[in-house]
Amino acid sequence: MQTIVSTSRPPFFLINFRLMTEEEIKREYEVIDRAKKDPAAFGPLYEKYFDRIFNFVFAQTDDENLTADLCSQTFLIALSNVHKYEFRGVPVSAWFYKIASNEVNKHFNKTKSRKVYTL
Repeated sequence: MQTIVSTSRPPFFLINFRLMTEEEIKREYEVIDRAKKDPAAFGPLYEKYFDRIFNFVFAQTDDENLTADLCSQTFLIALSNVHKYEFRGVPVSAWFYKIASNEVNKHFNKTKSRKVYTL
């Protein structure tokens, strides 16, 4: 009996413990493509991913107000740069998580240099 091992990636990705098919990923790209021409088309992606990004950021900040600010900034950056988005065969959420991670890091880098010490 011969065992065949596939080295190609499976036709899905695990997103928040839910499988996402290549077809779903392509549909998201189509939404992004429409948003490049009409920013209002970005709305469904914002609605789909805001809570996930919020939870991701909150896990790092433990501050609801800061998290809300960083999430707003994340989606503002995404919308402002949607024309630069390049489809790479992965869910658009990867882009959102990367932007959010960068925003969290920027915030902590700024606050790290502003520490106040009591004497």
